[in-house]
Amino acid sequence: MKKFFIMLAILAGVCAAGVGITKLFTNSETVKKNEGNNEFKIVTSFYPTYIATKNIADGIDSVKVVNLTENHSGCLHDYQLTTNDMRKLEGADVFVMNGGGMESFLEDVVAKYPDLTVIDASKGISLLEPTAVHHHEHGEGEEAEEHEEDEKAHEHDHDHGDNAHVWMDPVRYMTQIENITEGLQKSDGIHAKAYEKNKSAYLTKVEAIKEQLDGLKTDKETEIIIFHEAFAYLAEYLGFDIVYSMDLDDEAGLSAGEIAKVIDEVNTHNVTALFTETEYKDSIAKNISKETGASVYVLSALTSEEDSKDAYLDGMQENINVIKGMLAE
Repeated sequence: MKKFFIMLAILAGVCAAGVGITKLFTNSETVKKNEGNNEFKIVTSFYPTYIATKNIADGIDSVKVVNLTENHSGCLHDYQLTTNDMRKLEGADVFVMNGGGMESFLEDVVAKYPDLTVIDASKGISLLEPTAVHHHEHGEGEEAEEHEEDEKAHEHDHDHGDNAHVWMDPVRYMTQIENITEGLQKSDGIHAKAYEKNKSAYLTKVEAIKEQLDGLKTDKETEIIIFHEAFAYLAEYLGFDIVYSMDLDDEAGLSAGEIAKVIDEVNTHNVTALFTETEYKDSIAKNISKETGASVYVLSALTSEEDSKDAYLDGMQENINVIKGMLAE
C-alpha cells in the first residue's frame, strides 16, 4: 500500500510538471502574438517626412515606419490617393504629414480614419509665399504696368497655396524634427526616451549641415532664378535674391511667352545662376542657358531619393557642394 501511494505521488508530480511545461509554451506563444499585435505603426505622407520619421524611430523595437506614397512620387500638390495607399493606413496608429497645404488629400484620410492621430510636422513654422519672387522696379508707364500684370499672372498660374517645402531650410527642418518627435512621444509614451535619444542624434547631424550652409552666406548680392519652388527656402536662408521663380513640375504648361520673360529677366539683371532640380536638369533651364549664357546649377529638392535614413544629409551635402562651386566661379 505504501508503494502504491509513492507511485501515485510520482505520477501526480509528472502530470503537474507536464501541465506547467504546457502553460510555459502557451504563455510564450501568447507573448509573441501580443508583441505582434502591439506593434506601433507610423505612416508618413511622403518622402521628406518619411526620412525624418525614419531617423526618429530608428532601431526601436515594435515601431514600424511606412511611407504612404512611393518614395519617387515627389511633391504632392495634386496627388490622388490609390487603393494601395489606403491599405497602408489600415492599422496605423499615427499619420505624420508635412503640412503647410502639401497634402491636399488629407480630407480623404481623415474621413475614412477619423480616430487616426495626425502629426503636423510644420506646426508653428512660418511659410514663404507661393513663388517667393522679388519684385524689381521696372520703370513707369504702360510697359511697367504690363510687366506687373505678367508677374501676377505667373504667380496665379503656379499658386498651390503657401510654399510648403520647409525642409530645404535646415532651421525649419529641425523644427519639423522636434514636432514629429513631440507628437510620437504623446502617442507612444512607452518609447518616449528612445524617440528623444534618436532626435538628439539626428539634430546633431542636421546642425552640421546648417553650419556648412552658414559658411556660404555672403554680403555680396547674388541674384538667381529658380526652377523649383523648394529652392526658395534655400535661397532665403543663404540670402540670395530670387529674380524669378518658375516651377517645372509640369513643363507642358510653360508657354513661349513665359520663357521669353525669364530670358528678359536674366538679361536685365545680369543673372548668372539658374537653379534647377535634378529631375529636370536637361530641360527648359538648359535652353535658357544657351540663350543667355547663365549657368545651370542642378540641385535636389530632396523629395525622391533612395530609402536611406541618411538621404536628407547626403542630398543637402550634394547641394552644398554645388553652391560652393557656384560661389567660387
